[in-house]
Amino acid sequence: NIQNRIAKGQGKISAIITLLDKICLGRFYFEVAITLRESMFINGILTNAETWHNVKKTEIEELEQLDRSLLRKIFKVPISTPKESFYLELGLLPIGTVVKARRIVYLHDIANMKENEMLYKFVITQWNNPTRGDWTELVKQDLIDFGLKEDIISLKKIKRTPFKTKVKRKSREYAFKELMESIARKDGHSKL
Repeated sequence: NIQNRIAKGQGKISAIITLLDKICLGRFYFEVAITLRESMFINGILTNAETWHNVKKTEIEELEQLDRSLLRKIFKVPISTPKESFYLELGLLPIGTVVKARRIVYLHDIANMKENEMLYKFVITQWNNPTRGDWTELVKQDLIDFGLKEDIISLKKIKRTPFKTKVKRKSREYAFKELMESIARKDGHSKL
């Protein structure tokens, strides 16, 4: 599945770069480029990503490398440009953080289903009797990473729009913290 998404992503990168090169956008070039990244690239390769289970960090890293490749082509910068600079300067979220946020919102949707629906029963069973690699184990770690309660029952009390707003804020905080820690581990990046 990840290899198919990577191939699809490479096609999306080509389409975005071709579009940006053919149309004169003037001072709106970067704004349009970022919008195309979100709409064509991110949404194209992360379709149904919230349901992926047993996803390894290395697989997410492959998708993030593809994302950085797109950003390098948009900004016409060398490969030595620190990856953190793209996300911090532009206020973008790395793909791993986007997937985490989508999983948490999907968990909220499942928690608010009727209790007699099969998907709800399945997730509750997996939640209460987890095994390694289950989707619920991934989303529990996502909740911890974002500093949210690990209680599926408490999710029923929060309406969807305020919850999505909270997850969006928490995802930005999480991404910022991770990127800053990454910079600190690499002695501040001389170029950054």
